[in-house]
Amino acid sequence: MTGIGLAKKVLALVAVVGVFATIARAADQNDVIGKWKLRYEPGDGQTHEPVLTVTKDGSDLKGECAEGDQKSTVKDLRFKDGKLSFRREGQYNGAPASATFEGRVKGDTIEGEGRWEYQGMSGSFPFAGKREAVAPMVGGRAADGPSFVRAEDVVYGRKFGTALTLDVFTPREHANGRGVILVVSGGWFSAHEAIQPVFVERLIARGYTVFAVVHGSQPRFTIPEILQDMNRAVRFVRFHAREYKIDPERIGIYGASAGGHLSLMQGTAGDRGNPESRDPVERTSSRVEAVACFFPPTDFLNYGKPGENALGRGVLAGFKAPFDFHERDTKTGTFERITDEAKILEIGRQISPITHVSADDPPTLIIHGDADKLVPIQQAESFVAKLKEAGVTAKLIVKPGSGHGWADLPKDLELLADWFDRHLKKD
Repeated sequence: MTGIGLAKKVLALVAVVGVFATIARAADQNDVIGKWKLRYEPGDGQTHEPVLTVTKDGSDLKGECAEGDQKSTVKDLRFKDGKLSFRREGQYNGAPASATFEGRVKGDTIEGEGRWEYQGMSGSFPFAGKREAVAPMVGGRAADGPSFVRAEDVVYGRKFGTALTLDVFTPREHANGRGVILVVSGGWFSAHEAIQPVFVERLIARGYTVFAVVHGSQPRFTIPEILQDMNRAVRFVRFHAREYKIDPERIGIYGASAGGHLSLMQGTAGDRGNPESRDPVERTSSRVEAVACFFPPTDFLNYGKPGENALGRGVLAGFKAPFDFHERDTKTGTFERITDEAKILEIGRQISPITHVSADDPPTLIIHGDADKLVPIQQAESFVAKLKEAGVTAKLIVKPGSGHGWADLPKDLELLADWFDRHLKKD
């Protein structure tokens, strides 16, 4: 690989990681905001039960710690990858004392290890705690308590002996009877760990039941295989709509980057199901009634300009695996790489949402930065133009000067919620 090729690959990967790191950081912070009652015995014969109050100060976390009428200073407060750490400084018997804490957060509980320091001595201790009042961010402000019930790892299908799963976020109050599907995907990578509450809270606040779908991930699976997973997920949600108390004819879908691409594919290429299938889920429609997404690829064969091939090439050279198409050899039973360029181009057309635009497509919203180097805004412009030509309701919101993601992107989920409010309501 040339130096230029390597640079493009690194830039592409960094761009995608940057988008989801921004979202994840905001999600992490929201996951720990509130009051945590801790409990530990550091070896002085006493049980300590301080209350750690975590708030948000701009883009940073801020903490205060109090035990009875005594307050102590909190420093180095961080929350990353599910772990909360901080340093508590104060007085003990009139002399300076400190303790450091690091614990793993699971919902409203925390468990971990601490270490105290006092007059040249030190020691370690286990600690545990529980959040007394959760304050997730809803519409940019703190709520009084949990806004949803989360069911994790619901199996929506299986392939090659592997379970495909989704998480269901159900509003505790004011459910509106509508469902939206979050496509958990960046660079066609997908993982349960990437499901971030910050990407669902604003929808839940509007009363939506949110289904966060994890698909078969690259590098093991390619885009055509991933599309099969997404079709299965939509069919599953619709088939079980009554159980989830949603209207099967009012389902939306949203995502960012690759998640946006997959959302648009459901909007343009979802089907009515296979009436001959023995599986009732497969007989169910995979179409959706509204789409909203951020900076999606829409045309891999005209990527940024006419004739530009991005099937794991050019700007997307850092993403070869999802475009490494294979087909099963019926004689040997093995999967063989497709090398015929005509076949590759045809697959490229079929996985491009713009290929499938038709008059019966659902209302579609795209939000895109005009300085995006990974997914050129031309992708959104040409796609929205084609939808409008077909008579489909479509809107493009341009973020001036923004690239492939921006710091306050979670706030723009309000725009997605507005779109779903408008287009998933009953006539």
